[in-house]
Amino acid sequence: MICNFPPSTPQLPSTISHDDVTTLFHEFGHLLHFFMMDSPELGLRNVAWDFVELPSQIMENWTRDKRCLDIFAAHWKTGEKIPEGLFEKFRRAQKFMGANAGMRQLSFADIDLAMHI
Repeated sequence: MICNFPPSTPQLPSTISHDDVTTLFHEFGHLLHFFMMDSPELGLRNVAWDFVELPSQIMENWTRDKRCLDIFAAHWKTGEKIPEGLFEKFRRAQKFMGANAGMRQLSFADIDLAMHI
């Protein structure tokens, strides 16, 4: 996988934002799908185009779960995990403009349906 993460410097290690973590998990989902394509038991080689995002979307969901983040996300100096209060603010902020995001997805579905009728 090739990711465009910030490099480390002699003074600081490379640290990544939550958006970068989400991108990493998303792209790893594509990698998992690629590796599973040759499994005759799973039959994931010839799938509908909208399915190709499913493993990536599932992987992204884990980046919004504190139990998952606590496995690896920590302050680079102190090792402190994300405080519960800060995570709660983060969780609430993810819902901001949620209706707008939902309408965007509905517009994509509308275009998809129009193209296939």
